[in-house]
Amino acid sequence: MYTLMTVVAPAQTTVKSESLPVYSKTDTSSTIIRTLKKGDVVVIEFSVWGENNVEWCSIHEPAQKTSSGYVRCESLARPPASKAVAAPAKATPVQSAAPGAVQQAAPPGYWEPGHKETLGEARYLAYARILATNFAFSQDQKDQSLRIADRIGLLACIEDTDSYARQGLTLLDIQKAEYRTFRSPTTQCDWIFQGFIEQVFALVTPEQQVSHRAAYARFSEEVASHRRALETNSRGR
Repeated sequence: MYTLMTVVAPAQTTVKSESLPVYSKTDTSSTIIRTLKKGDVVVIEFSVWGENNVEWCSIHEPAQKTSSGYVRCESLARPPASKAVAAPAKATPVQSAAPGAVQQAAPPGYWEPGHKETLGEARYLAYARILATNFAFSQDQKDQSLRIADRIGLLACIEDTDSYARQGLTLLDIQKAEYRTFRSPTTQCDWIFQGFIEQVFALVTPEQQVSHRAAYARFSEEVASHRRALETNSRGR
C-alpha cells in the first residue's frame, strides 16, 4: 500500500551508500540518470512511498534548481519518514478542513525570494514551487497557482495544519492524528491537494512542455501515480 507524498522545505543531506542510482521514476526498472557516490551532497525536495513499501526521495544537487530524479531514501543520511499507520497515545485529533470553511487570503509574498514557508504551506503548496522551478513558470502562472489554491479550498487545509503546528505538533504527529481520526490514510485535504497539483500541472504551456520534455514526462507520471496511490488507499488495500 502507498502512503502519500510528503513535501517539505528542501533539506540537504549526503549519500551514505557506496553508490546510489538516480532513477527517472520511482521504479528500479526506469532509466538510471546517473549514479551518486558515498558522501555526495544532495537536496531532498519531497518523498513518496511506492510499491513494496519503498520510500523514494526526489532530489537535486545543491548547484541545481531542478530535480535530478529519484533515489531510495534509505540510502541517504536521514531517518526514513514513518508511515501514518498508528496514532500517538496523546495525539490531538485533527479535523479535516472543508472547502471554504476557513476564509484565508493567499500567503502574502509566497513567491518572493526568502519567503519562509509555514508547515501548512510546505505540506500543500511546495509542490507548486517545485513545478514552477522545473518549468520556469511566469509570475502569472505562479499567481494562478495561488488562485487555484484559494478556489478549491486548499488554503483552509493549510491553516488546518498550521493551527496544529502552532500547538507544537510535527507533520508526522498531525498525519498520525489524522489517521486516528479518520481510520484512513487519506483525508478530504489529500483529495483537495490532488486536485491542486493536477490543476497547477495543467498550467504548463505547450512551449514549456517542449523545452522541458523529460521533466514533463516525469511529472506527468508522478501526478498520475499520486492519484492512483490515493485511490488505492481509499479502497483500503
